[in-house]
Amino acid sequence: MKGHCLAKSTGRGTPGATAIRYLLRLVPSLKLEYIDASAHSLTGRPAEAFYKNARLLIQSLHPDDRAAMQREFHCPSGALLTLRWLRPDGSVIWSEHRLTALLDPLGRLTGIDGEACELVNGSSALLRRMARTTGELRFIPGSGAGRSIGRSLMDLSEAQAVMMLEVDRNRLAPFWAEGVSLQDSAGLLDELEPLAGGLAPISQALYFGPPFASRSRMGAALRQAGWQAAAVCVLACQDRLSALGVCLYRQPPDWSADLQGCLAALSQHAAVVLENARLRSDLETARLESVLALARMMEARDAYTAAHGHSMVGWCERVARRLGLAEERIESLSWASLLHDIGKVGIPDSILTKPASLSAEEWTLMRQHPAIGEKIISSIQRLQAAAPIIRAHHEHYDGNGYPQGLAGDQIPLEARILSVVDAFCAMIDLRVYRPARSPRQALEELKRCAGSQFDPRVVRAFLEVYREGAEAQPEDARFTARWNSAPGLG
Repeated sequence: MKGHCLAKSTGRGTPGATAIRYLLRLVPSLKLEYIDASAHSLTGRPAEAFYKNARLLIQSLHPDDRAAMQREFHCPSGALLTLRWLRPDGSVIWSEHRLTALLDPLGRLTGIDGEACELVNGSSALLRRMARTTGELRFIPGSGAGRSIGRSLMDLSEAQAVMMLEVDRNRLAPFWAEGVSLQDSAGLLDELEPLAGGLAPISQALYFGPPFASRSRMGAALRQAGWQAAAVCVLACQDRLSALGVCLYRQPPDWSADLQGCLAALSQHAAVVLENARLRSDLETARLESVLALARMMEARDAYTAAHGHSMVGWCERVARRLGLAEERIESLSWASLLHDIGKVGIPDSILTKPASLSAEEWTLMRQHPAIGEKIISSIQRLQAAAPIIRAHHEHYDGNGYPQGLAGDQIPLEARILSVVDAFCAMIDLRVYRPARSPRQALEELKRCAGSQFDPRVVRAFLEVYREGAEAQPEDARFTARWNSAPGLG
């Protein structure tokens, strides 16, 4: 036997349930020091397997439960966790875990003393599942609220499919689904929509199942879509009906009073989560509009900056497509090209509009504008991917740029694209301190500086796009519609 037995296993669940103890050392390295020989009866795996691979304690859990266990490993609280073991034969065993921290004399975490007990009482398992699902909703980002709520409903209700439907002026719009095709459920949605207008915020859930479903239009729609029953959970917060969670069943379910109570509680909790996500989205939109308004103010200070930023969007997009960038990266690049000079809001007018070359001290101040621009937009989640592009768009391929002196592949590819397009557009524009160059002269300069200031691959892609006659499209609807509607600052 490896390790030593800390104490006799004492399961906290129903008498007769399997319980095991284990001791996991975290420092100096991850090591399982002890696990009960009876581990096989609960996990389906022999104790020796866990000794060989301590990470198997996590890997044997259901994928949806692993994050909860890992969070508890970082800060053991002794709280009960309800988790599922995935046995090698494919079966699932619900178990209740309690983790206790082992500390060294200085109070540092060195290990975990864990106890797991099989849950054989259905009501107890349901309540623990409820606690786990509502607890996990605290950790979701705003953009993933609908998906996380849907999966929590599926887990708790044990439905075969779940649809999440947004309610807007009594109209339903699906925004997440699992286990069901929205196209195949069109008839079901047609029957649900008239119900939305009559659902009071105090409603908890509607249940459609045999035998009463067979006598309703909803029952007919369910059968036509291949379902036997449905539970429609109402998500409402502060008298505002925001969404419906539709749980669908292939077989008639057992909707016990306990399950209905848990679904009602989860619906109320999920409604608050959705409302918080909506408020975060509204705040994010307000921040974005503020940044756009700030950029509009830059137009008033410097007409060159306005025309220059708009003309670059189309060029950057075409070069990025030529280089095979994914759509989400192209969108971030487009935002960066539109806002790349927003950091100049922190540069004095005496420098920004000086009709002569800048002094060394003035250049030092001017070179701060990429970092200033990054700080301005980095607080906006929608623009966070554009922030490092803006910061690095004056870096040079040979490492002689600013603000960090990055070189080669250290510079984000999007920033290397922006650098080429920015330079081309700058050269063909008239400046107060120099005349404009012809497009041919600007192209020759790009080729001359390929390998030093610019990435040669990006220069080649730009030349190809230019020779094909592609023209920049400043009126790109995705960006200039927001730009043109943004308020000014005075």
